[in-house]
Amino acid sequence: MSTVQGDKSEAILDAAYGIFGSKGFYETKMSDIADEAGIAKGTIYLYFKSKEQLFIAVSKRDCNSFISRLEYALNSHENTGDKLGAIAKTHLTYYYERRNHTKLFFMAPNNDPDLMKFMKAFMNQYMSMV
Repeated sequence: MSTVQGDKSEAILDAAYGIFGSKGFYETKMSDIADEAGIAKGTIYLYFKSKEQLFIAVSKRDCNSFISRLEYALNSHENTGDKLGAIAKTHLTYYYERRNHTKLFFMAPNNDPDLMKFMKAFMNQYMSMV
């Protein structure tokens, strides 16, 4: 993938994150995402075959970022009390940063098997860390 393609992909993900987060999955239109990303609507489909696949990609990027931050926080401390404090701080910071994007979590497609599979794997990884 070239740098230009990578930039378009990131622009799509960034735009989708903002719009899914403020409107929710069902109220978001692909044309809104394209407009926000500064691309043609059809360009989105070169990278993501459906709105569901785009939502999964946004969710994966966000969850992977959270896991990386949590892992760093946990590895920065030795004792259990400090690790618990790091978990709490990471959670609070994460949710505070996303306070304007709550619909990303609460208005998501819950009938998509690929999303449910990913979320189950994410929760398993998270639980094993905590």
